[in-house]
Amino acid sequence: MELNSLSAQANSSAETSLILAELQNGNVALAWTLTLLAGVSTVIGALFVSFATPERRKYVAFLEAFTAGVMIQGSLSGLNAEAKTLASASVSHTAAFWTVLVCFFAGAG
Repeated sequence: MELNSLSAQANSSAETSLILAELQNGNVALAWTLTLLAGVSTVIGALFVSFATPERRKYVAFLEAFTAGVMIQGSLSGLNAEAKTLASASVSHTAAFWTVLVCFFAGAG
């Protein structure tokens, strides 16, 4: 069941910025289509996990780990640009990059 929530969060983080951009451009139909696509993807993932046999548990574990990696990458890329810009106001760009990276993973742990 954990994969269901991971899939939902991965889909939502990947789709959220695209959906918000389309809403700001006034394309409501495309935003709703992307939202529906994310929901259908989550349901398909939930069905896959629900019907997994004991022999496929390693495969499901691999997919959970992959989904967690996608979520971490999505969170980092979504927060990194603005955090680096704000940190660059006080320190050099290189120091800002490493500060943001270390603080991100320190907060995730």
